[in-house]
Amino acid sequence: MENLILCSRTLYDHDISKKMNEISELKKEIKNLKKPKKFYESWEDFEKKKVEAFSIIRKSVDEVVSDNDFEWRYMETLGVTLRQCDDIPESISDALTLLTENTAWSDTTAFDVVWPVVESFVGGLMENGGNLWNILYSHSSSEEIGDLFFNIIEKYINENLLQEDVFMFKCVECNKVGDYVDENNRCIDCENIV
Repeated sequence: MENLILCSRTLYDHDISKKMNEISELKKEIKNLKKPKKFYESWEDFEKKKVEAFSIIRKSVDEVVSDNDFEWRYMETLGVTLRQCDDIPESISDALTLLTENTAWSDTTAFDVVWPVVESFVGGLMENGGNLWNILYSHSSSEEIGDLFFNIIEKYINENLLQEDVFMFKCVECNKVGDYVDENNRCIDCENIV
């Protein structure tokens, strides 16, 4: 009986230890996936980084959609090619990392949030035999489809990710730190004081 108790305790302790390690790993993952907070000295600095970030995405879209005849041919039947599914989300992640300096959040957001919007759009057009996609493909150039992809991505990022309280600024008037300053680097309270 004593051996049974000892064996049970050993198994129980091992199980508890294993569960504690799993909890620690999950806490690390959650910490990495939390929205980052990135401080910018001014609205102008933020806008410059944003232009640079979107140019990373634009370049990738051009390379695998707009300026790529090989990929363009396969898009007729596939909608979105495997190379596009790798390269474009990678560039979105690079752009978000440039803006936030948080690689884990940027990777997850790019691959699991932003890129699926494009895939869902094309996938919706390809349903029911792909008639809508065939019409769009046959009446558009690779540059136009590239512009469409880029515009979907840019709009999604601007309206959903850049509206979050990820980016922080310091008001030049009252030194309050918040997620908004105007082009003169004044918070909403100081902006309204004339």
